[in-house]
Amino acid sequence: MLEVVQKHGAILTEVYGRYRDDKEIIYAAVRNCPRMMAIVDTSILSKDLVLTAVDQKGSSLEYVPDKLKTDPDIIFTALKHGFSSLDHTPDEYRTSPLLIRKVLGVNGLCICKLNNSFKSNKEMAWIALKQNPMAYQLISKDLQADEEILRYMYNVYGISDKIN
Repeated sequence: MLEVVQKHGAILTEVYGRYRDDKEIIYAAVRNCPRMMAIVDTSILSKDLVLTAVDQKGSSLEYVPDKLKTDPDIIFTALKHGFSSLDHTPDEYRTSPLLIRKVLGVNGLCICKLNNSFKSNKEMAWIALKQNPMAYQLISKDLQADEEILRYMYNVYGISDKIN
């Protein structure tokens, strides 16, 4: 069974009853298919296994047990792989300026998931742009027209036809 779940982790949904206490089988299934975290007993999941799962697929943060969903290492590992993970983080990761600075430093595209006050905040825009220039499309229109930001985008990335 171990070889099967190593290649096809989702099969755990069919055989979980028989292997619910087999840590090796469960770990192999979760490593192959991180969404299997949703069906297993959360007491068997270690931080290391969850980190491996979210590092493989950031969106699997959705399936992380609540007791680990507040762990910054797990959250920032997931955010490296996609801004959609932000939907599954505690609220403070979308409201606290201190945490948002860290979030944008890991994935500038996360700015698309934040409210407009952060999209129009020049400091937040800078953090997002320096992490990922594609965040330019996601900041407020006023900041997109900001001369300093336009000059930066032009100088660093050769982007913008608005600079004289």
